[in-house]
Amino acid sequence: MKKKKKILSILSPYAYITPISLILLTFVAGSLIIAICFSFTKYNIITPAEFNGLYNYKKLFRDKKLHIAILNTLKITVITVPFQMLFSTLFANLIAARRDTLLGKFAKAAL
Repeated sequence: MKKKKKILSILSPYAYITPISLILLTFVAGSLIIAICFSFTKYNIITPAEFNGLYNYKKLFRDKKLHIAILNTLKITVITVPFQMLFSTLFANLIAARRDTLLGKFAKAAL
């Protein structure tokens, strides 16, 4: 009896997250598969999809705007991520150091 309760206590969290995990996996994986299939076609909502192989990818990688967009994304990431990490760490330390203030009490209650 004790062993059965232990097994149930181990498996019960998985019973709660399984339905939403399956739904999420279905929508994410389904959308990903559809997007990959459409990427190999010339698709127009009025006419049926026409398979054109890797032409879309050739066109994409030859476009100069893609390279500019990738560089801009990398620049923004390199600039913003360190500042976000720094400010969030400083703010967390400030809250932890001042537990007697209203903000510190709120943080303690939230945690």
